[in-house]
Amino acid sequence: MAKVLARLLALVHRDTDLDETEAAPDATVAETFPEDRILESAPAAEPSTGTRTAYARLDAPDRVAPGGVFELDVGLAESPGRGVTSPQPLSVPDTEFTLTVTVSADGFEVLGGASLVRTIAVNPDDPYPYDVIRLRAIDDVALTPARSILAVYAIEGRTIGIATRSVVVGDGAVPAEPERAGVDWVLPTDPDTRPDLELVVTPGNDVGGQRLFWYFRSPHPTVGDGSFVAADLPVTVATTVRQLLNGVEDRTTLDDLPYYLRGVGRRIADAIPDPVWQALKATADAVEGPPSVLLASADPYIPWELARIPWCHDDPPLLGAQTVIGRWPYLANGRSPAPAPRLELDSMAVVFGEYSGGENLEEAAREAAHLRAHYAAQPVDARMRDILRCLDGTPRADALHLAVHGNFDPTGMRDGIYLVDGNYLSPVSVEGVESSPIRLAFLNACQLAQGREVFGIYAGMAFALLNIGAEAVVAPLWKVNDTAARELAAAFYPALFTDVRSPAEFLRESRCLSVETNPAATSLAYIYFGHPLLRVKWIP
Repeated sequence: MAKVLARLLALVHRDTDLDETEAAPDATVAETFPEDRILESAPAAEPSTGTRTAYARLDAPDRVAPGGVFELDVGLAESPGRGVTSPQPLSVPDTEFTLTVTVSADGFEVLGGASLVRTIAVNPDDPYPYDVIRLRAIDDVALTPARSILAVYAIEGRTIGIATRSVVVGDGAVPAEPERAGVDWVLPTDPDTRPDLELVVTPGNDVGGQRLFWYFRSPHPTVGDGSFVAADLPVTVATTVRQLLNGVEDRTTLDDLPYYLRGVGRRIADAIPDPVWQALKATADAVEGPPSVLLASADPYIPWELARIPWCHDDPPLLGAQTVIGRWPYLANGRSPAPAPRLELDSMAVVFGEYSGGENLEEAAREAAHLRAHYAAQPVDARMRDILRCLDGTPRADALHLAVHGNFDPTGMRDGIYLVDGNYLSPVSVEGVESSPIRLAFLNACQLAQGREVFGIYAGMAFALLNIGAEAVVAPLWKVNDTAARELAAAFYPALFTDVRSPAEFLRESRCLSVETNPAATSLAYIYFGHPLLRVKWIP
């Protein structure tokens, strides 16, 4: 705005100083040259179709008093702003366009009934415009002093980037200047591989960490992009989810299990805001067949895939059975890049072993033998050293299958892959691998899809593998039937390696199996982390 004002002042100054003798030559030139000569010597410029670099503007004071009012400037900037974290510079057209900025400002009140979704006109004469939002810092001890403000930048429904900054309310420490990350956001940028609906679940600024904000966007005009919608979870969310999943494991008779699963689905559905359900309904109406959904969630606890769809009459009416859904971790700090839509794999390793004390998995041994015979999978003993060496690249493999025991322990004491010597390979040890060649992992071991928070961030075995380089991970939430797990794994790879179906599509079809023909609701247990439209090319 200051630059625009400076240009206007310069024009006023120039016009004021221009006297009649200076204006006359311009008139003479216009009379001397015919109109066609003027057009010929100064042809109209071709419209530009290039791009330029801009930065996300998210300017605000570092600190405000409780109840204090301040201005938040949102828009574009010529250079990186102090205190603003943005994964990368924004690539914008060098012509006229309309920028949409959607802001999440939990812990702040918007003054004057203004909207947190701002539409800003950008043109070559004003290449770095911005809008002003007046906010008041809410004085509430239930809110953290350091509060994050997030902004999503989009052009014509296409997200081009995000930015975050922190404003401290009160006397808390001001966060250090953020590092400039060099990765994309969690949402895909390629229009050819965009899912039908993308959902982002971000954390709020409450002390208890129970508030989530949902954001959606879709390439379908009837759905479009949403704003941030708040949803509060119960304080005991981690314990409650664990109890529900234990309840699935405890039900061994068909008299109760189908009803219990529908009850679980209703409870999870209640935690999803109505605008998100409306977006899902509009997406389903806009496509033929099951819509593809990418769920980028900061919440590591809730199996959203089991949510009961309110309007659905198909069986089972669960989100994971009626949509082609892939989950991806959303990290509030240092976000991971968007999931890959394509993978080329050429080698496999399979982890299995002989357990003592009657804990052997006979079907797992058959499972491992099948993979060795059909995909030349390299055998890896279920021992600490052997698995970590495999993750490090010996033997080399870019697909990893585990046919072992697993366990989730909220305390982290007996958590991870259960080894043949009675020890556990922890997710923390897995994250100690600097960089792994593994790109696809199928953890056919009980409970390894479950997650938790460690230091306020996503944690668990599935995330540990994603954190060291995996692009796609499949794992179950609860204890699964040994035979049903082997049969599902045997069908998984032929379906995936045809380069036609994604893991998400395969699991969606598997989840449609009835509980009566699916012991321990095994197919419903599996969660997929990755791009919902992932295509895999197997090159043995």
